[in-house]
Amino acid sequence: MSMIRPSSSLSASPCCPSCGYRLPENARIRELETQVQLLSEKVSATKYDTSELRPPPSPTPPTSRISSFLFSSSSSSSTTTTTAAAPPTPPPDELAKERHLRLKAEEQLQQVTAELEDLSASLFQSANEMVAEERRARSKLEERVATLEKRDLEKRERLGVLERAVDRISRVREILGTLPAGERT
Repeated sequence: MSMIRPSSSLSASPCCPSCGYRLPENARIRELETQVQLLSEKVSATKYDTSELRPPPSPTPPTSRISSFLFSSSSSSSTTTTTAAAPPTPPPDELAKERHLRLKAEEQLQQVTAELEDLSASLFQSANEMVAEERRARSKLEERVATLEKRDLEKRERLGVLERAVDRISRVREILGTLPAGERT
């Protein structure tokens, strides 16, 4: 018989590793897993075939990492059979009630898992959008820096031309200043 037990990784980290905030999703998942475990133990305690209590197998296996982790945490336990007289049958309404509670707990677990997957997807989408926006801003800044560097280089070249022209003018003045007064015309 298969029994779902709370996974050790969920119970080991009940809070956010970066800020320490206690995450309500983990607590809810643990609560639902505990309910499923209690219902499974009740069924095993009655020593009956639980195949009629199990929901029909799903046509597709879990596809997300979170779902596969949650659903793979089930472990099998051995059931003891007695060769003595057949055990008495429990009242049908009790079995129906347990079946209903188990299905409800599994449904809640699936809802929480789906919500957790949606939140994870939206978180990654937001992070990707932030990274893309940062890359666009960085690209724009790099273009601006390249434009300013180009202008700076052009201005330095013009300044060099002007400095050389001033040097030539200074040399011409020196030459003209050394000539006698009659030769300057």
